[in-house]
Amino acid sequence: PNQTVNVAAGVCSEIVSYDTPTAFDNCTYALNRTAGPASGENFFPGTTTVTHTFTDNYNNTASCSFNVTVIDNEAPTFTSCPAETVVFVSEGSCGTNVGYVAPNGEDNCSANLVRTAGPESGAFFSAGETTVTYTLTDATNNIATCSFNVIVIDNILPTVTSCPSDITVDAAIGSCSQTVSYETPTATDNCQASMQLTAGFASGSDFPIGTTTVTHTFTDPSNNAVECLFNVTVVDNQSPSVTNCPDSIAVTTAVDQCSMLVEWEAPSAVDNCAVADISSNIASGSLFEVGRDTVTYTFTDAVGNNSACTFEVIVNAGDPDFCNTVTSTEDLEAEAFQFSIFPNPAKEQVNVKFTSEMTSTAQVRIFSANGQEVYQEQIGTSLGENNFSLDLNRFAKGLYFLQLNIRNQEGIQVQNQRLVIH
Repeated sequence: PNQTVNVAAGVCSEIVSYDTPTAFDNCTYALNRTAGPASGENFFPGTTTVTHTFTDNYNNTASCSFNVTVIDNEAPTFTSCPAETVVFVSEGSCGTNVGYVAPNGEDNCSANLVRTAGPESGAFFSAGETTVTYTLTDATNNIATCSFNVIVIDNILPTVTSCPSDITVDAAIGSCSQTVSYETPTATDNCQASMQLTAGFASGSDFPIGTTTVTHTFTDPSNNAVECLFNVTVVDNQSPSVTNCPDSIAVTTAVDQCSMLVEWEAPSAVDNCAVADISSNIASGSLFEVGRDTVTYTFTDAVGNNSACTFEVIVNAGDPDFCNTVTSTEDLEAEAFQFSIFPNPAKEQVNVKFTSEMTSTAQVRIFSANGQEVYQEQIGTSLGENNFSLDLNRFAKGLYFLQLNIRNQEGIQVQNQRLVIH
């Protein structure tokens, strides 16, 4: 019968024994083994056909054949396999030549050693990790593998060859930015570095007012990186433009008044960016005495550029003879009487305190915010400090002006105080 056996351990054959075939014949016969090894001999891996032939005296023959299969189930083994190798790139190169000792192996029969992946020893290895693989294969396709890594480290940074200098430009007319173009930065590297804009804006973009830092980063495949940095400064040198500055305003007081409240439409301005601050020395709705006053509005943008709107408020006396006897507090300066009100803001009552140079009379007048007189009272004064109280329950909440007119030796003095009723 057919037989299947494994090779003996460590050898490329197996001793196989089998029973000698027998036959019957009406005469005598001879037995001859005409193919294959004899029983008890070595059989080699693979299938061997053993044939015995029976021949009688008259050359009549018969044959007996069977197969002996020897299986090689032993894989090759590597007796040496290189360890991982770590090296650095050569100067100016994106890799280096690497030598290693080729692996060795053995097999119970014989095996063929083949490099199936990676460069050979002494060849050029690129930066990064390369796996080298060797395979041992015997005649029956039993396989063993040896793999090891060769790591080539790129420790060389890219070199920036051109990087723009800082750029300063003026903002475009009527705009809060400027289009800025610049030369694209360049760099070299032993490998190949890629460039990426990592901060700021691309060439040809609109840059806002102020300083913007533009950063381009060059990175090679090993993540070695360098930066090119420069500043783009856009200067805003455009002042706000006043759009409606009032003309001079001329008004005339009532015949018994030497001052009045004057209102106007506040001027405005536009700016290429934005107006950040508006200030004025006198607000609309203020109380003006007879004479000329200059009103100035100042418009300032975020970087300090400013423009001014200036106009005059001219207050004419309704009765010049009456006002000629009135002395303002600015004219008297140190000789002006002392005048205060408290509390302020007030709710139900306000206290008035003032000084007088003589025993006389004083006129108390209250005006609304739009200049309408809403209260008037005549009081007597005595030499020195005077005090009186006003009942505020008759007034609505809001802003008022309390005016005190005092007759003294020089004429009539006038002072005004803002009064808030809440």
